[in-house]
Amino acid sequence: DRQLAEINKFCQKNDIQICNIFADPGYTGTNVKRPAFQRMVKEASQKPEWNLILVYDLSRFSRNVRDASHYKDYFRDHGIDVLSVTEPFTHSEANRLLENIVDAINAEYSRKIGETTLGTLKTLASKGIHCGGVAPLGYDVGNDRKLVINKHEAEIVKAIFHMYNNGVSLEKMAKTLNQKGMRTKNGAKFTSTSFYDILRREKYAGTFKWNTRVCKYPNGSWNSHAKKDEDNYIIVEDGCPAIIDRELIDSVQAKLDSHTQTKAKRHYMLSGLGILKCAHCGRAMVGLTNNSRGYEYVWYGCPNHKKDDCPTKNIKADDLDQFVAKALMRKLQRL
Repeated sequence: DRQLAEINKFCQKNDIQICNIFADPGYTGTNVKRPAFQRMVKEASQKPEWNLILVYDLSRFSRNVRDASHYKDYFRDHGIDVLSVTEPFTHSEANRLLENIVDAINAEYSRKIGETTLGTLKTLASKGIHCGGVAPLGYDVGNDRKLVINKHEAEIVKAIFHMYNNGVSLEKMAKTLNQKGMRTKNGAKFTSTSFYDILRREKYAGTFKWNTRVCKYPNGSWNSHAKKDEDNYIIVEDGCPAIIDRELIDSVQAKLDSHTQTKAKRHYMLSGLGILKCAHCGRAMVGLTNNSRGYEYVWYGCPNHKKDDCPTKNIKADDLDQFVAKALMRKLQRL
Protein backbone atom coordinates (compact mmCIF):
# COMPACT_ATOMS: atom_id res chain seq x y z
CA ASP A 1 0.00 0.00 0.00
CA ARG A 2 2.83 2.39 0.85
CA GLN A 3 4.54 1.67 -2.47
CA LEU A 4 1.32 2.26 -4.41
CA ALA A 5 0.75 5.50 -2.51
CA GLU A 6 4.20 6.78 -3.53
CA ILE A 7 3.65 5.74 -7.15
CA ASN A 8 0.26 7.52 -7.21
CA LYS A 9 1.83 10.63 -5.74
CA PHE A 10 4.55 10.53 -8.43
CA CYS A 11 1.92 10.12 -11.17
CA GLN A 12 -0.14 13.08 -9.93
CA LYS A 13 2.95 15.28 -9.79
CA ASN A 14 4.07 14.31 -13.32
CA ASP A 15 0.62 14.05 -14.97
CA ILE A 16 0.90 10.31 -15.60
CA GLN A 17 -2.20 8.11 -15.93
CA ILE A 18 -2.06 4.58 -14.46
CA CYS A 19 -3.44 2.01 -16.90
CA ASN A 20 -2.79 -1.18 -14.98
CA ILE A 21 -1.24 -2.46 -11.75
CA PHE A 22 0.93 -5.59 -11.74
CA ALA A 23 1.55 -6.67 -8.16
CA ASP A 24 3.07 -9.89 -6.83
CA PRO A 25 2.65 -9.76 -3.03
CA GLY A 26 4.42 -12.61 -1.28
CA TYR A 27 6.76 -13.38 -4.20
CA THR A 28 10.51 -12.84 -4.04
CA GLY A 29 12.17 -10.37 -6.36
CA THR A 30 15.18 -12.65 -6.82
CA ASN A 31 13.58 -14.24 -9.89
CA VAL A 32 11.07 -13.12 -12.51
CA LYS A 33 8.80 -16.18 -12.34
CA ARG A 34 6.07 -14.11 -10.72
CA PRO A 35 2.55 -14.34 -12.18
CA ALA A 36 1.88 -10.61 -12.50
CA PHE A 37 5.40 -9.91 -13.79
CA GLN A 38 4.95 -12.52 -16.51
CA ARG A 39 1.55 -11.05 -17.45
CA MET A 40 3.28 -7.70 -17.80
CA VAL A 41 5.94 -9.26 -20.05
CA LYS A 42 3.24 -10.83 -22.23
CA GLU A 43 1.21 -7.60 -22.49
CA ALA A 44 4.31 -5.67 -23.51
CA SER A 45 4.57 -7.75 -26.69
CA GLN A 46 0.94 -7.00 -27.63
CA LYS A 47 1.22 -3.24 -28.16
CA PRO A 48 -0.48 -2.20 -24.90
CA GLU A 49 -1.91 1.25 -24.22
CA TRP A 50 0.85 1.89 -21.68
CA ASN A 51 4.45 2.81 -22.52
CA LEU A 52 6.00 3.22 -19.07
CA ILE A 53 6.54 0.86 -16.13
CA LEU A 54 6.76 2.56 -12.74
CA VAL A 55 8.23 0.78 -9.72
CA TYR A 56 8.69 2.01 -6.18
CA ASP A 57 12.41 1.25 -6.45
CA LEU A 58 14.50 -0.95 -8.76
CA SER A 59 14.64 -3.79 -6.24
CA ARG A 60 10.87 -4.20 -6.77
CA PHE A 61 11.56 -4.87 -10.47
CA SER A 62 14.23 -7.53 -9.92
CA ARG A 63 16.98 -8.38 -7.47
CA ASN A 64 18.88 -10.39 -10.06
CA VAL A 65 21.33 -8.35 -12.13
CA ARG A 66 21.03 -10.52 -15.23
CA ASP A 67 17.22 -10.55 -15.13
CA ALA A 68 17.04 -6.80 -14.48
CA SER A 69 19.26 -6.03 -17.46
CA HIS A 70 17.53 -8.51 -19.77
CA TYR A 71 13.98 -7.39 -19.04
CA LYS A 72 14.75 -3.68 -19.11
CA ASP A 73 16.18 -4.20 -22.60
CA TYR A 74 13.15 -6.34 -23.50
CA PHE A 75 10.68 -3.64 -22.47
CA ARG A 76 12.69 -0.86 -24.10
CA ASP A 77 12.80 -2.87 -27.34
CA HIS A 78 9.00 -2.71 -27.21
CA GLY A 79 9.05 1.06 -26.63
CA ILE A 80 8.40 0.77 -22.89
CA ASP A 81 10.66 2.42 -20.33
CA VAL A 82 11.21 1.30 -16.71
CA LEU A 83 11.36 4.06 -14.10
CA SER A 84 11.81 4.07 -10.34
CA VAL A 85 9.76 6.73 -8.54
CA THR A 86 12.26 6.94 -5.66
CA GLU A 87 15.38 6.67 -7.84
CA PRO A 88 14.48 8.84 -10.86
CA PHE A 89 17.41 8.20 -13.19
CA THR A 90 17.62 10.10 -16.48
CA HIS A 91 18.50 8.46 -19.81
CA SER A 92 22.10 9.66 -19.94
CA GLU A 93 24.91 7.11 -20.20
CA ALA A 94 26.18 8.09 -16.75
CA ASN A 95 22.78 7.50 -15.17
CA ARG A 96 22.34 4.20 -17.03
CA LEU A 97 25.64 3.06 -15.48
CA LEU A 98 24.44 4.23 -12.05
CA GLU A 99 21.20 2.31 -12.53
CA ASN A 100 23.20 -0.88 -13.25
CA ILE A 101 25.23 -0.28 -10.08
CA VAL A 102 22.01 0.02 -8.05
CA ASP A 103 20.80 -3.28 -9.56
CA ALA A 104 24.05 -4.93 -8.47
CA ILE A 105 23.73 -3.47 -4.95
CA ASN A 106 20.15 -4.79 -4.69
CA ALA A 107 21.29 -8.26 -5.76
CA GLU A 108 24.14 -8.27 -3.22
CA TYR A 109 21.81 -7.04 -0.49
CA SER A 110 19.40 -9.86 -1.28
CA ARG A 111 22.24 -12.39 -1.17
CA LYS A 112 23.42 -11.18 2.22
CA ILE A 113 19.88 -11.32 3.62
CA GLY A 114 19.67 -14.89 2.34
CA GLU A 115 22.91 -15.83 4.08
CA THR A 116 21.78 -14.25 7.36
CA THR A 117 18.39 -15.96 7.18
CA LEU A 118 19.98 -19.33 6.39
CA GLY A 119 22.32 -18.98 9.38
CA THR A 120 19.40 -18.26 11.67
CA LEU A 121 17.41 -21.21 10.32
CA LYS A 122 20.40 -23.54 10.78
CA THR A 123 20.58 -22.52 14.44
CA LEU A 124 16.88 -23.20 14.92
CA ALA A 125 17.02 -26.51 13.03
CA SER A 126 19.93 -27.72 15.20
CA LYS A 127 17.49 -27.50 18.13
CA GLY A 128 14.86 -29.58 16.31
CA ILE A 129 12.67 -26.55 15.59
CA HIS A 130 10.46 -26.73 12.49
CA CYS A 131 11.71 -24.06 10.08
CA GLY A 132 8.60 -23.14 8.17
CA GLY A 133 6.24 -24.74 5.71
CA VAL A 134 3.55 -27.34 6.31
CA ALA A 135 4.47 -30.10 8.76
CA PRO A 136 4.89 -33.56 7.20
CA LEU A 137 1.96 -35.97 7.19
CA GLY A 138 1.75 -37.45 10.70
CA TYR A 139 2.90 -34.32 12.50
CA ASP A 140 1.66 -30.92 13.59
CA VAL A 141 3.73 -27.96 14.78
CA GLY A 142 3.51 -27.43 18.54
CA ASN A 143 3.54 -24.15 20.44
CA ASP A 144 7.32 -24.47 20.83
CA ARG A 145 7.57 -24.83 17.00
CA LYS A 146 8.70 -28.43 17.34
CA LEU A 147 6.96 -31.34 15.65
CA VAL A 148 4.32 -33.23 17.61
CA ILE A 149 2.51 -36.38 16.48
CA ASN A 150 -0.92 -36.07 14.89
CA LYS A 151 -2.42 -39.41 15.97
CA HIS A 152 -4.89 -39.74 13.09
CA GLU A 153 -2.30 -38.93 10.42
CA ALA A 154 0.30 -41.13 12.13
CA GLU A 155 -1.94 -44.14 11.51
CA ILE A 156 -1.96 -43.27 7.80
CA VAL A 157 1.84 -43.08 7.78
CA LYS A 158 2.12 -46.47 9.49
CA ALA A 159 -0.27 -48.00 6.95
CA ILE A 160 1.80 -46.61 4.06
CA PHE A 161 5.09 -48.03 5.38
CA HIS A 162 3.65 -51.44 6.19
CA MET A 163 1.89 -51.78 2.84
CA TYR A 164 4.98 -50.84 0.86
CA ASN A 165 7.20 -53.12 2.93
CA ASN A 166 4.77 -55.99 2.26
CA GLY A 167 5.04 -55.51 -1.49
CA VAL A 168 1.79 -53.65 -2.17
CA SER A 169 2.05 -51.57 -5.37
CA LEU A 170 1.86 -47.78 -5.17
CA GLU A 171 -1.35 -47.76 -7.22
CA LYS A 172 -2.95 -50.31 -4.89
CA MET A 173 -1.77 -48.34 -1.84
CA ALA A 174 -3.40 -45.16 -3.14
CA LYS A 175 -6.64 -46.97 -3.95
CA THR A 176 -6.78 -48.66 -0.52
CA LEU A 177 -6.15 -45.44 1.41
CA ASN A 178 -8.68 -43.48 -0.64
CA GLN A 179 -11.36 -46.15 -0.16
CA LYS A 180 -10.84 -45.86 3.61
CA GLY A 181 -11.34 -42.10 3.42
CA MET A 182 -7.70 -41.33 4.24
CA ARG A 183 -6.23 -38.19 2.70
CA THR A 184 -2.92 -36.39 2.20
CA LYS A 185 -1.80 -33.53 4.44
CA ASN A 186 -3.61 -30.99 2.27
CA GLY A 187 -6.80 -33.07 2.14
CA ALA A 188 -6.35 -34.45 -1.39
CA LYS A 189 -6.75 -38.05 -2.48
CA PHE A 190 -3.63 -40.19 -2.67
CA THR A 191 -2.06 -41.07 -6.03
CA SER A 192 0.85 -43.35 -6.89
CA THR A 193 3.14 -40.28 -6.78
CA SER A 194 2.11 -39.30 -3.25
CA PHE A 195 4.47 -41.66 -1.46
CA TYR A 196 8.05 -40.83 -2.51
CA ASP A 197 8.65 -38.11 0.10
CA ILE A 198 6.77 -40.02 2.79
CA LEU A 199 8.75 -43.25 2.35
CA ARG A 200 12.08 -41.39 2.19
CA ARG A 201 11.48 -39.19 5.24
CA GLU A 202 13.68 -40.17 8.20
CA LYS A 203 11.81 -37.86 10.55
CA TYR A 204 9.40 -40.75 10.96
CA ALA A 205 12.17 -42.65 12.79
CA GLY A 206 12.92 -39.62 14.99
CA THR A 207 15.86 -38.27 12.95
CA PHE A 208 15.28 -34.56 12.33
CA LYS A 209 16.93 -33.53 9.03
CA TRP A 210 16.95 -30.09 7.49
CA ASN A 211 18.64 -28.28 4.57
CA THR A 212 18.95 -31.42 2.47
CA ARG A 213 17.31 -30.34 -0.75
CA VAL A 214 18.46 -28.23 -3.65
CA CYS A 215 15.07 -26.67 -4.28
CA LYS A 216 16.15 -24.02 -6.73
CA TYR A 217 18.57 -24.09 -9.64
CA PRO A 218 20.36 -20.94 -10.90
CA ASN A 219 17.88 -20.69 -13.80
CA GLY A 220 15.00 -20.40 -11.32
CA SER A 221 13.58 -23.89 -11.87
CA TRP A 222 12.73 -26.13 -8.93
CA ASN A 223 13.43 -29.75 -8.12
CA SER A 224 12.22 -30.97 -4.75
CA HIS A 225 14.06 -34.32 -5.11
CA ALA A 226 17.58 -33.00 -5.82
CA LYS A 227 19.88 -33.27 -2.79
CA LYS A 228 22.64 -31.04 -1.43
CA ASP A 229 26.00 -32.38 -0.28
CA GLU A 230 25.68 -34.03 3.12
CA ASP A 231 28.04 -31.45 4.63
CA ASN A 232 25.12 -28.98 4.42
CA TYR A 233 22.68 -31.18 6.32
CA ILE A 234 21.46 -30.36 9.80
CA ILE A 235 20.85 -33.73 11.51
CA VAL A 236 19.47 -34.09 15.02
CA GLU A 237 19.02 -37.64 16.29
CA ASP A 238 15.87 -37.96 18.39
CA GLY A 239 15.05 -34.42 17.27
CA CYS A 240 11.37 -35.26 16.79
CA PRO A 241 8.99 -37.97 18.04
CA ALA A 242 9.22 -41.24 16.06
CA ILE A 243 6.23 -42.77 14.27
CA ILE A 244 8.01 -45.68 12.53
CA ASP A 245 10.75 -47.87 14.02
CA ARG A 246 14.21 -47.69 12.48
CA GLU A 247 14.19 -51.30 11.27
CA LEU A 248 11.09 -50.73 9.16
CA ILE A 249 12.43 -47.43 7.78
CA ASP A 250 15.67 -49.14 6.68
CA SER A 251 13.79 -52.04 5.10
CA VAL A 252 11.54 -49.70 3.11
CA GLN A 253 14.39 -47.52 1.91
CA ALA A 254 16.38 -50.58 0.79
CA LYS A 255 13.37 -51.62 -1.33
CA LEU A 256 13.11 -48.10 -2.75
CA ASP A 257 16.79 -48.14 -3.70
CA SER A 258 16.41 -51.53 -5.35
CA HIS A 259 13.36 -50.40 -7.29
CA THR A 260 15.11 -47.20 -8.44
CA GLN A 261 18.16 -49.10 -9.70
CA THR A 262 15.99 -51.61 -11.60
CA LYS A 263 13.86 -48.90 -13.11
CA ALA A 264 16.88 -46.88 -14.25
CA LYS A 265 18.04 -49.70 -16.58
CA ARG A 266 15.25 -48.90 -19.05
CA HIS A 267 15.62 -45.77 -21.19
CA TYR A 268 12.50 -44.26 -22.73
CA MET A 269 13.33 -42.01 -25.66
CA LEU A 270 10.40 -39.61 -25.23
CA SER A 271 9.82 -39.77 -21.47
CA GLY A 272 11.01 -37.06 -19.08
CA LEU A 273 11.32 -34.37 -21.77
CA GLY A 274 7.93 -32.77 -21.18
CA ILE A 275 7.04 -33.06 -24.90
CA LEU A 276 4.83 -36.15 -24.90
CA LYS A 277 1.39 -35.12 -23.62
CA CYS A 278 -1.91 -36.97 -23.37
CA ALA A 279 -4.27 -35.54 -26.01
CA HIS A 280 -7.27 -36.08 -23.73
CA CYS A 281 -6.22 -34.69 -20.32
CA GLY A 282 -2.88 -32.97 -21.02
CA ARG A 283 -0.79 -34.95 -18.51
CA ALA A 284 2.82 -35.76 -19.43
CA MET A 285 2.96 -39.40 -20.52
CA VAL A 286 5.48 -41.72 -18.85
CA GLY A 287 7.40 -44.85 -19.82
CA LEU A 288 6.01 -48.17 -18.61
CA THR A 289 7.43 -51.70 -18.70
CA ASN A 290 5.44 -54.89 -18.15
CA ASN A 291 6.80 -58.42 -18.01
CA SER A 292 4.48 -61.28 -18.90
CA ARG A 293 5.23 -64.92 -19.80
CA GLY A 294 8.89 -64.15 -20.33
CA TYR A 295 8.26 -61.19 -22.65
CA GLU A 296 8.92 -57.53 -21.92
CA TYR A 297 6.34 -55.01 -23.11
CA VAL A 298 7.31 -51.32 -23.23
CA TRP A 299 4.71 -48.58 -23.45
CA TYR A 300 4.03 -44.88 -23.04
CA GLY A 301 1.03 -44.30 -20.81
CA CYS A 302 -1.00 -41.51 -19.25
CA PRO A 303 -0.73 -41.53 -15.41
CA ASN A 304 -4.43 -40.63 -15.17
CA HIS A 305 -5.43 -43.75 -17.12
CA LYS A 306 -4.38 -45.97 -14.21
CA LYS A 307 -6.70 -44.02 -11.94
CA ASP A 308 -9.58 -44.43 -14.43
CA ASP A 309 -9.63 -40.65 -14.89
CA CYS A 310 -8.57 -40.72 -18.57
CA PRO A 311 -9.61 -42.95 -21.50
CA THR A 312 -6.26 -42.73 -23.31
CA LYS A 313 -4.81 -46.21 -23.76
CA ASN A 314 -1.11 -47.13 -23.60
CA ILE A 315 0.93 -46.70 -26.79
CA LYS A 316 3.70 -49.12 -27.83
CA ALA A 317 6.98 -47.33 -27.16
CA ASP A 318 8.84 -48.83 -30.15
CA ASP A 319 6.12 -47.73 -32.59
CA LEU A 320 5.99 -44.18 -31.27
CA ASP A 321 9.81 -43.89 -31.01
CA GLN A 322 10.18 -44.97 -34.66
CA PHE A 323 7.42 -42.61 -35.79
CA VAL A 324 9.09 -39.63 -34.09
CA ALA A 325 12.59 -40.61 -35.30
CA LYS A 326 11.40 -40.86 -38.92
CA ALA A 327 9.60 -37.51 -38.67
CA LEU A 328 12.79 -35.89 -37.35
CA MET A 329 14.84 -37.41 -40.17
CA ARG A 330 12.42 -36.02 -42.79
CA LYS A 331 12.62 -32.62 -41.12
CA LEU A 332 16.43 -32.67 -41.05
CA GLN A 333 16.66 -33.75 -44.70
CA ARG A 334 14.63 -30.67 -45.70
CA LEU A 335 17.02 -28.27 -43.91
